[in-house]
Amino acid sequence: MERLLNPAGAEVALPLAVIWTSRPEGEQITARQEQAARQIVVRLTGTAGAPVLSQDGLAMTAVIGAEPDGGAARLAAVAKAAASVGGTSVHLAGPAAAQADLDAAFSQTDGTLLALALGGVLLILLAVYRSVIMPLLVIVSSLLALAVACAVLYALARTDWLSIDGQTQGIVFVLVVGASTDYALLARRW
Repeated sequence: MERLLNPAGAEVALPLAVIWTSRPEGEQITARQEQAARQIVVRLTGTAGAPVLSQDGLAMTAVIGAEPDGGAARLAAVAKAAASVGGTSVHLAGPAAAQADLDAAFSQTDGTLLALALGGVLLILLAVYRSVIMPLLVIVSSLLALAVACAVLYALARTDWLSIDGQTQGIVFVLVVGASTDYALLARRW
């Protein structure tokens, strides 16, 4: 999808909104806090930029670019720098923050997803084959197919033919194990 929107294939920075809210709640952002935020934006972006103050003066926002491959480490660095504005709370929003949240969520579920897929497949195969050896052979062949699929995806991603994120791995786990099981069940009918 990135290549369609960006045919040159160049890395495009995702927008990251840094939001400062007054602390304690209900107090106005001061000129000193606004100046400190301005200095942080300049330090993070390398260009002169000013945070935008809300109409009620209780919050200010600055939009900066976050590299797609920077991930959670880049966001943590931005949050740490932004937190140095005294008397404010910092929140991150926008596409870069959402992408980092999705990557973190899917990275924690991959092992669980694979275990559930293999457990479900094992139960189905035990019921169909009424044997222990045949389901284990199917599971081993599924894991071998999964290893080959991951190696191919890694090679394609490394050569920039394909863009891979945290969601891809979970989807590949389920698809490869499911397809292997389907072929094993189809082979049983013959």
